Amino acid sequence: MESNKLNKDVTEVLDSLGHPMRNEIELLRKIIMSSRIEIKEGIKWNCPNCSIGNEIRLDYPEVKSTKANTRCFP
Repeated sequence: MESNKLNKDVTEVLDSLGHPMRNEIELLRKIIMSSRIEIKEGIKWNCPNCSIGNEIRLDYPEVKSTKANTRCFP
């Protein structure tokens, strides 16, 4: 998979969370992004997501910050 397909803003949000399963999240992210050429990553309401066209198809699983005890998804 081309690394330039990964959205830099999504990477920054995920890096900032300090999640203990960050490596596993990254692996899933790469699998998802390599599955279809039309898939794009983005940020909406400060949460990573994947979309096809203008429709959000997948929000990444709940990611809880170990630093700030905040959740990305309500």
